[in-house]
Amino acid sequence: MKFRWIKRLFKETAGQEIAEAAFVLPILFLIVFGILWFARAFSIYSTLNRAANAAAVAGASSTCAGTACSNVPMTQAAVKTNIVDPILVAAHLDPTQVTFSMSQNSNLNGTTPIALGTIVDLSYRFKFGVYGVLNDLNIKAEARALQEN
Repeated sequence: MKFRWIKRLFKETAGQEIAEAAFVLPILFLIVFGILWFARAFSIYSTLNRAANAAAVAGASSTCAGTACSNVPMTQAAVKTNIVDPILVAAHLDPTQVTFSMSQNSNLNGTTPIALGTIVDLSYRFKFGVYGVLNDLNIKAEARALQEN
């Protein structure tokens, strides 16, 4: 008689759904937010690759003004302002968060350097917002382009 309420407590299933939900929902939310963060990081990586490829091609191409063309490629500042920044803004990325470097391979032909190609490196610091696990992730992209004659 005394232990009847203990038997009834173990047979009762009224709070079972709440306990299962309390166990399963945090795991489900973790999986869903992980998928969303991975998709955003992959989108940033894709945008950086597209911007790096466009910048490398623009940096390696000759500049033409009217009918006069020269073998002098675009400057690093012009490539960043006219090529990289619009691509980043279109993808809703802050251009000030991107580290941009462009170097040109050159070969000396007498006294005039002739650019043979361009190497572009982009790096973006992706902030997770989950403190203690992963705070920042550096996403990098590199592209190379050769100059055509």
